[in-house]
Amino acid sequence: MKNKENFPNTFILGASKCGTTSLYDILKEHPDIYFSIVKEPQFFSNDDLYSEGICSYIKKHFKNSAGFKCRVDASPHYLYYKKAAQRIFQDIGGKNIKFIVILREPVSRAYSLYWNMVREGYESLGFRDALDKEKERLDDGAIERLGTVRYQYLSSGLYAQQLEQYFEYFERESFLILFHEDLKNKPKAVIKQVTEFLGVNELENTKDQSSNMSSMPKNRWIHSFLRGKSIFKKIAGFMLPYNIKYLLVTRLINMNLREENYPPLDENLKLIIKKSFTKDIDILEKMTGRKLDEWR
Repeated sequence: MKNKENFPNTFILGASKCGTTSLYDILKEHPDIYFSIVKEPQFFSNDDLYSEGICSYIKKHFKNSAGFKCRVDASPHYLYYKKAAQRIFQDIGGKNIKFIVILREPVSRAYSLYWNMVREGYESLGFRDALDKEKERLDDGAIERLGTVRYQYLSSGLYAQQLEQYFEYFERESFLILFHEDLKNKPKAVIKQVTEFLGVNELENTKDQSSNMSSMPKNRWIHSFLRGKSIFKKIAGFMLPYNIKYLLVTRLINMNLREENYPPLDENLKLIIKKSFTKDIDILEKMTGRKLDEWR
């Protein structure tokens, strides 16, 4: 496939639980920006999806994207995986590609990820025990093959280390590094930064967004059914176009959620966790030119 007029040229890399959904919800209103049918295709990080080939990925997610100035894949899990950087470089190319990265204070992000995994039914341990089990859970390679961020509560918060993986393949100027705190507190200024970086007109009447609020399923069985695989869903997949099926399932999942604030993190545990990020934060400050004293 030599013609790349409908290939993605922009990636929102993440990090996971840092506000990528809020950014997506704002930018998808822009007439010059096309997003993949599924917000997070995960093609470049998931080994099974990647084995289907780049043509399948383009046909499924970017079939009607030709003519748009920006064609975006917003898969935050890509940031964690070096293989994703390698594959993007190999299949999309190293020139004229732009990357947007949103970072969040790593302890609060880890705790948010933990509760998201509880909601999805992947996590049954307490937070402290889950941290202790992190390395063991990742050693078997299953999560690596899936290319997802699931139990990487601490390791996925090493942002400088992850960015350096991408800088091996792409120029630093190709990256816009944002911070969750800024998106939350001054969204209009951040969105202006993004549109200038992408070279598109500024969005008018930008709405303040706070997507992906903490929530839990009203009915756990329904949530698991909608998230998992089944014969019924497979049959429906043959009967409905991919985009319609995705929108329907997403709508049903959201209807089955209720907003629920999770308990505050123990302050002593928070202080212990913070120490594991100190060295990476030092490097990130030099990398971005931003002081991150509040993260310490």
